[in-house]
Amino acid sequence: MNILVAMNDAFVKCYQVMLTSLIKNNPDENITVHVPYTDGLSRKGLDSIKELVRNQSHGSASVREYYFGKDRLGSLDKLPLGMWSVEMFFRIFAQEFIPESEDRILWLDGDIIVNGSIKDFYNTDFDSMYYAACEDIAISHGKIKEEYDNLGWSSEEIYVNSGVLLINLKALRNNGITRDAAVEYALENMDKLHYPDQYMLNAMFHDKIKFADAFRYNCQVSGYSYKLADMILSESAILHFPGYRPWQTDYQKHYSSAIPGDIWWHYAKLCGQADGYMRWKILNTLKVKPWQILYRLKKRT
Repeated sequence: MNILVAMNDAFVKCYQVMLTSLIKNNPDENITVHVPYTDGLSRKGLDSIKELVRNQSHGSASVREYYFGKDRLGSLDKLPLGMWSVEMFFRIFAQEFIPESEDRILWLDGDIIVNGSIKDFYNTDFDSMYYAACEDIAISHGKIKEEYDNLGWSSEEIYVNSGVLLINLKALRNNGITRDAAVEYALENMDKLHYPDQYMLNAMFHDKIKFADAFRYNCQVSGYSYKLADMILSESAILHFPGYRPWQTDYQKHYSSAIPGDIWWHYAKLCGQADGYMRWKILNTLKVKPWQILYRLKKRT
């Protein structure tokens, strides 16, 4: 099972937690974590990822690294990134640097908890498509309508989230899809790129994406009712926390009580990254709303 991640030093901790949840809940999989990186990821940060993967898997999983110095970034160096980081674009041209012996790879964002087996999703039949991905319910349900306007889409179209992205490396190579084409498109549409990699994915490859079950494989928990908490935890293999992250001290203020951030801290403890848990717990408890307290009491009784 090939897993693709990319990060700078600011996101090492959350990727350590995500990878811990992946390994713990997929113990029978032979996992290779592919890490393309720039000077934004220090040697110390990269080594900590390698050590974590080795320790959490007891040596059965491994890391492959791909260094992209400024001279190797090529056309990516032309992008005025602003608040975004170049690391997000590695999913767009993975076919160029992942070895040709590999025909598929799964990109996972760092604000994810893998809550169960992802074997079935990883082995999805692409049916000649370039990608398999899930609907972004926050955007496609009208919360960010300007994305649809920028794409020139009708409301019936399905907008996908790029945080969980199964990539058909073989098809992309065979059809000559390159980073240069993606960068050219980005430069021509900079005024529309609210979520650069995600917009590009939807705009350039909309008819080459196979849609997967969003509830099971990219459950954006903030988009679901707190009444579905038990179902989410028992049926969703991938929990996604876009926007306000479960490790943030104001997490409870913005999300329903469906999935408390404690699930993230559970895996943080397993990989030795639980510093700050008590402060987080106290501050989030203070921000719990009255209706959330009543709901929890009702569940317990």
